[in-house]
This record gives sequence, structure tokens and C-alpha cells, in this order.
Amino acid sequence: MSSQRATGWLLIAGPVLTFLVWAVVWEALIGSQETPAESIEEQLANPQVARILSLIGALAFVGTFVGLIRLALSMQGDDKPGGTYASLAAVSFAAITATAVVGVGMSSGALNAAADNVADAVAIETVSDALFDGVFIFWGVGNVLLGTTIVMQKSLHAVVAWLLVGFGVFMLATIAIDPETLEIPEAGFIALWLGLSLVNVAAGVLTLRAK
Repeated sequence: MSSQRATGWLLIAGPVLTFLVWAVVWEALIGSQETPAESIEEQLANPQVARILSLIGALAFVGTFVGLIRLALSMQGDDKPGGTYASLAAVSFAAITATAVVGVGMSSGALNAAADNVADAVAIETVSDALFDGVFIFWGVGNVLLGTTIVMQKSLHAVVAWLLVGFGVFMLATIAIDPETLEIPEAGFIALWLGLSLVNVAAGVLTLRAK
């Protein structure tokens, strides 16, 4: 498989599997995970299924960012417009990948710890959840940088580029605003997640079709 095709399929399969596992299958088989305590309680009710879904979801989530890293790296270079932005986007997505691996590992460890001490497990799960605040910061930055690079190089469709920029700006804005003043219903969050997933899938399809 060529590098271009690998990048395209990662950007298609990663977001699709991530959304299906975490937003659909996990919700149906495990629960809503509204708090760290509820997350541990729900997983303990069906630990083997939780472990399997966590593994699949983690691989898909990380695979998405591996695809984004590869896409950004294909656009870097001093001789290319926005090449520096592409390099910085790749660094941002790499930081997300590392953070996600740590967060998922801690969540898995929390489930293991719950067998002996539920309070310790909840504490570990709380830290794991907090790590994903950093994920959204670098995800937003990476989207803005990658979208800007695509606009400058005209490498993919401009609509995909501007949607990446728009999602990135929105993600950074929601982090900067006081959470108590920002109330996004669960349905709204799911819609945003689905929208961003579709943008990544579109980038993957365009990457596969690019000559």
C-alpha cells in the first residue's frame, strides 16, 4: 500500500470507527460515562466488553491522528506555501497521539484498580479525563494549522480546509470560555463530533483520489 493510500484510509477508518465505538456501541453496551465514578461503575458491570471496546476505540482514535500527521508531513517543506504550518500541525497531532495513549492507558489501569479499590479507580479515571483537555487544545491548534496549509497549497478542496479551520477555532474558543457559561447539550456535542469526523473522512477520500 502506498503512503498516500495509507494516509487516506487512516483518515477514513479512524474517525468512523472512533465514532461508532465511543458514541454508539459504548453508549448501548456500557453506558453514558457522565462522571468518572459512573464510568467505573458501568465498566465493572461488563468489564470484558469494556476492555475490548476500549482497545478498538483507542486504536481507531490514535489511527485518526496518525493519518493527520501523515497528511501534514506530506505538505511540509520550505519550498511549499505554508510548509512551516504543516510541520507545526504535525507536531500538534503528535502531541495529541502521545496524550491519548497515556489517557487511554490510565483509563485501562483504572478498571484494573477497581477490582481492589473503587475510590482509587475513580481518582485515576478523573486524571485520565482531565488529560483530554490537552487533547482538545492541540487538536484545535492542529486543525487551524492544517486547514490554513491546505488553503495556501490548494492541495485538497477549500471547503474541507475552511471546515478544519472553523472546527479548530470553535474548539479553542470553547476551551477559553468559562465552562459554567457554556452549556452544550449532549446532542449538540455528538453533532459536532460527527461533523468533525465527516470532515476528516472527506479529507481521507480526497487524499485517496489525489494524483
